[in-house]
Amino acid sequence: ATQMTLNTFHFAGVSAKNVTLGVPRLRELINVAKTVKTPGLTVFLKPEYVHDRDKVREVSTNLEMCNLDKLISYWTIIYDPDIKSSITEDREWVEEYFDWADAERGEEVVSPWVLRVVLDSKVFNDKRLEMQQIGERVTEEFGYNFVSVIQTDDNAEELVMRIRLKPSPEGEEAENEEEVTLRQIAEALPMVRIKGIVDIKKVYMREENKVTYLENGSFMRTKEWVMDTDGVNLPAVLAADDVDHTRTISNSIVEVAETLGIEAVRASLLNEVRRVISFDGSYVNYRHLAVLCDIMTARGTLTSITRHGINRIDRGPMMKCSFEETVEILVDAAMFAETDEMKGITENIMLGQLCRFGTGAFDIMIDEDGVAACTGTAEGQDLLAADAADFLHDNYLGAPAAALHSLQSMSGLFSPAQPQSPDLPHTLTSPMQAAFMNELPQTKKGQYSDVNALFSPEPGGGERF
Repeated sequence: ATQMTLNTFHFAGVSAKNVTLGVPRLRELINVAKTVKTPGLTVFLKPEYVHDRDKVREVSTNLEMCNLDKLISYWTIIYDPDIKSSITEDREWVEEYFDWADAERGEEVVSPWVLRVVLDSKVFNDKRLEMQQIGERVTEEFGYNFVSVIQTDDNAEELVMRIRLKPSPEGEEAENEEEVTLRQIAEALPMVRIKGIVDIKKVYMREENKVTYLENGSFMRTKEWVMDTDGVNLPAVLAADDVDHTRTISNSIVEVAETLGIEAVRASLLNEVRRVISFDGSYVNYRHLAVLCDIMTARGTLTSITRHGINRIDRGPMMKCSFEETVEILVDAAMFAETDEMKGITENIMLGQLCRFGTGAFDIMIDEDGVAACTGTAEGQDLLAADAADFLHDNYLGAPAAALHSLQSMSGLFSPAQPQSPDLPHTLTSPMQAAFMNELPQTKKGQYSDVNALFSPEPGGGERF
């Protein structure tokens, strides 16, 4: 129980990956929080790639969102009026670029001001990027008619990207305005997404055990590579190549409901709740958790266990007021003359009535005409037999009315009037016939009965107590 109060826990073997557990996570689930503190996906690959670490690393780099802020080392704005020549550091590769570029590219009119951006080669190689890819993304982000971008080769010693402004159709801007515009572009560059999926900030690789059941009834234990993400975007990840969409899941139940539907979110909700409860060794029976998940998903949409969820369902005011907003709900019920049909447990308990569940869910119906048609009790039967005749049919073996003409060995064995009837001496369990059931079990001279003298040393018995 103490562990449940902690906010976050570290993933074993993954130092940077944290996950919310305990009471905070349980509140997120039952409150159907749209914003999760630690959103994440568990991404599985297709069976042919689960053992290939290089392939997993490649997929992880394609999934992880990579913005220019991770690549930019520094940037400067310089004045360079000639588009084909440049400062000493860039002259060689700029001339080579225009030698291979189209003739139109070398003749285009651009601003004399240049935004020179230097990229980190180590991050560039780790992300498996291409300079042409980066240049195209920057041009696409700011507009083909607004900027002109050239870049070095992927194998250059220093990775550089040069950005110039194109003249606007309305008219030429002043040179000082062009410099200000380039500064605005430089400040916006870090937010340009080069590759990856939106909101997937980081991808972590880990190896976990997998149990595969074989056709002959045995099983095989193997290991497979799995990816955990920091951030969620389930629809985009499921659409990615090489991802096993049948096993990949999100810890955001709202996203699962929007993407996969209500049945999937019920299974996901059950797994998440069981994971939170069992983290510190606690155990809650499956049936309790299943009822909780069923209540939250029974309406086809997620219903939170709060006043915003429970008190909005179609139930009577008595049940609603027992949870929260008691006065408000009762006032509204009185104002609008609401009727409570008393179908639930809570409202019946409040009024001391039998709940309409289990044995209280039905009534007993008696056919009065059929009862009246039953044969009356036989003569000589005592009051108990007469009362019992109303409950048992006279043609049924063992009934009081049928016992007189039934076999002696089977008469009265299960009849409410026969077993201890003093008027039927042939009954095996009668107290007048067998002393074992006598209400006077002991006498001074006889061990059992003074009437029957069974097992008594003197026939006829002795005095009673």
